[in-house]
Amino acid sequence: MTRAKYLGALIAFFSVFAISCQDDSVREDNSQTLHSGSSLTEVLIAIANDAATDDCISLSYPVTVFGYNSSFQMEDTYIINGDQELGTLLQALAANEYYSISYPVTIIVNGQTVALNNNQQLELAINAALTACHETNCDNPGVLTDDLMLYMTFANGVVQDLKGNFVSAPIDIVPAADRNGNANCAMTFNGQQYLQVQSGAANALVAGDTFSISLWFKMQNTVAGDLEVFFKKGDVSGQGFYLAVYDLNTPMVGTPSAQAWDTSWNQDPLLWEDTENWHHLVATLDANNTLKLYRDGVLRNTATAATGDIGTQALDYYIGSGFTGLMDDLRVYKKVLTQQEVQTLYELEGDCSTCLE
Repeated sequence: MTRAKYLGALIAFFSVFAISCQDDSVREDNSQTLHSGSSLTEVLIAIANDAATDDCISLSYPVTVFGYNSSFQMEDTYIINGDQELGTLLQALAANEYYSISYPVTIIVNGQTVALNNNQQLELAINAALTACHETNCDNPGVLTDDLMLYMTFANGVVQDLKGNFVSAPIDIVPAADRNGNANCAMTFNGQQYLQVQSGAANALVAGDTFSISLWFKMQNTVAGDLEVFFKKGDVSGQGFYLAVYDLNTPMVGTPSAQAWDTSWNQDPLLWEDTENWHHLVATLDANNTLKLYRDGVLRNTATAATGDIGTQALDYYIGSGFTGLMDDLRVYKKVLTQQEVQTLYELEGDCSTCLE
């Protein structure tokens, strides 16, 4: 069974059990019953009718499906291990049942693994994949995209690197509106979550390399002594470099031997507990081992690191460790951004691109 036929079967799966057009009912396991009028069902229909999406999106097995009768009493649990097994199940469905999906569910979107935790996230991810499948021309504005190593816009609430690096994400991470009010175009971190970017030859940053990290953040934590990391190389202290906030939420960039702090941050006694406003950060390391830290388009501090300080080994990157707040438009470059380029990024509108080129 092809993916398109599988999705067509899944649509039939949900449509057969539609007895009324009542609202989706939330089940105790955080799944929701679906009927033929559900918007998610309509999205699945769109996939089934477009064979061109076969290489863009697919479900990963096993998938657990619950069966309910017309009184929404759960009667059966099915562990689906493949397309053929799903088809067999569909042929035996009774006409007075509703069904729901047990989450998390993993899908493959253009080769990228995405874990989803509810119907809304699944629908958003499928819509994002459909948009990408139907795009004939990428609408990315192409501003400062040369030498990008990592590029994450969080568009449509999906954790995905547009440069193609593999990113693992927790199933319960939640999207948010970005600084311009674009829905589901930023990501929320709760202090216990982080993203992990797998290292490789294409994205390695080692001794002798230059780099720049650009991101937007909005704090939601006012505990003065918490270390909250936006981006770091390696999962052990002293392995590479980091961009973080600490000590009254003061932005800082550091290596094992040097730190550049945003010394102007604490001049505003209320800034450290501001949970309403977005701020832009850029950190750079040049060929002379000079660290620079910019906030909101302005150079705030510099420091000089020891030669080879960022390490000779390629390590995974971690995003959001210990961070409570919102993050958006993460870019990592294998070059040093100039003051003018930093200003350009600061002046950009929120980026909701789903493609790069």
